[in-house]
Amino acid sequence: MKNRKRFIFESAILVLLFIALFVCVNKIETSYTRKAKVTYVENNTVLFEDENGNIWEWEKERGEREYREGENVTLKMDTNNTETNVFDDIIKRVKREV
Repeated sequence: MKNRKRFIFESAILVLLFIALFVCVNKIETSYTRKAKVTYVENNTVLFEDENGNIWEWEKERGEREYREGENVTLKMDTNNTETNVFDDIIKRVKREV
């Protein structure tokens, strides 16, 4: 009886570790960075043009710093779980280039 409980416990731990590993790997595989330049700022809307000429829109959150046209940034992107369609990707974070 004791061995059976231990087996169930160890199996449950292994399943949880596998799930955690899968989530981490999936998160890494769906994220990437892209260099970009601020091309337009109005109120809370900021447009960026990346090095491939794609235009990305970002809605600034309250308290977020101001952006200036011409400023270089790095965009942390999410693939939105599509490998071939870059146009549905999402900006997750914007980092100012120093």
